[in-house]
Amino acid sequence: MRACIRPLRRPSSEGPFRAQSPLRVQANLTQETVAHRAEMDRATYNRIEQGHSAALIDTLIRTADVIGVPLSDLVRE
Repeated sequence: MRACIRPLRRPSSEGPFRAQSPLRVQANLTQETVAHRAEMDRATYNRIEQGHSAALIDTLIRTADVIGVPLSDLVRE
């Protein structure tokens, strides 16, 4: 059985990994590429990156792996 992890949200109005966009751009990756490699829909990825949706920890881990950064860099304030 898989453990259920609540979505991670920052208390501010910023997205759960607002710092990701510059990291994604530095890695020369499009939202579509990251979403595909992280096994999610591009629209879902966009909502997470923009802070309109929360991300589960496994989604954050896959996204950090795709971008090539440690998870701590992805979610750093």
